[in-house]
Amino acid sequence: MRIVAESEEPWAALGTELAAYLYGCVVLEAGVEDQEGNETRFVWLATELGELRTANRELPLKTSIAFWGLSDAPGSLVGILQEFAGRGVNLSKIESRPRKQGLGRYVFFADLEGDEAEPRIAEALAAVRGSVETLRVLGCYPAAGPTAPS
Repeated sequence: MRIVAESEEPWAALGTELAAYLYGCVVLEAGVEDQEGNETRFVWLATELGELRTANRELPLKTSIAFWGLSDAPGSLVGILQEFAGRGVNLSKIESRPRKQGLGRYVFFADLEGDEAEPRIAEALAAVRGSVETLRVLGCYPAAGPTAPS
């Protein structure tokens, strides 16, 4: 949205009304979802986490991860979740999607409350890496953005 707002080109962007407000854009059409109740997550991209911390010092951070390749043993997902729970790391969201590589093969997405650099979170991520085929940190960012004045 920022790039569109700063551009001389006649571009448009899909985003939230809050983003339009923050970047001085005009909302051309609201409610463009194709299904009632549809939700899309928008993220703020930065080259370094420091940019986000500088802009949002008072906001708590969230870390998003994806992992797959758990063992087929019963309770393997519980073991992964215990790595976080045992270190006091709260998962605010977890969901699974089929990997399309065979029955019972899933990728798990999770949001953790906190900064991936915090020792307890870094330790949990290291432990999980040892129990899965792949773990990727998708990003670390403010848990909520600024709100537009009413």
